[in-house]
Amino acid sequence: MINNIFYYVLISSTVLLYGIGLNRITYVTRSMNGVFITAVKMYLVVPSTSVIGWLLTIHILLPAGIEPVYPFICVLLFLSISVFVETLIRITAGCSTAEFSVSFLFALIAINESTTLPEVLVISLSCVTSFYLLIPLIYALRKRMEICCITYDFKNDSLIYFGIAVFIMALSAWNISWLNPGVISW
Repeated sequence: MINNIFYYVLISSTVLLYGIGLNRITYVTRSMNGVFITAVKMYLVVPSTSVIGWLLTIHILLPAGIEPVYPFICVLLFLSISVFVETLIRITAGCSTAEFSVSFLFALIAINESTTLPEVLVISLSCVTSFYLLIPLIYALRKRMEICCITYDFKNDSLIYFGIAVFIMALSAWNISWLNPGVISW
């Protein structure tokens, strides 16, 4: 399980490898208001959707031979759980945490890439953790660029995306298969 956590949080970060949530991260880092409440909602909705969706897929859809319909079932499940948690948060905290695409795609990845129930839980929590671990890095990068004197051409998020590309290259640098011995035979 530790290997899965390390793999999905750092090495194969779902945000950096798949690109899920890159636009959302650049938007969230403009102002950090409400990040904690959104994190609480995502940590509740994604694992519960993933676990229930995986159980429905394995025990109902797979024996019936209709497992290709699981994304539709997951959408319905995700919407019901998300609306319930959103209502609770609006009643208790008085703010909106409406977010669909990133959370739903994390749930789909967790269902797709797991074989056991604990793996579903670990992968879904790791995906959410990788998303929220990148927010302070991108926020610090954004603040550093505000301090620097940047020309008008780079005032948009293009330098942020260049910084994200550097993060991707740094995390993927260990996977250099052409350095392995025996690849090139003379």
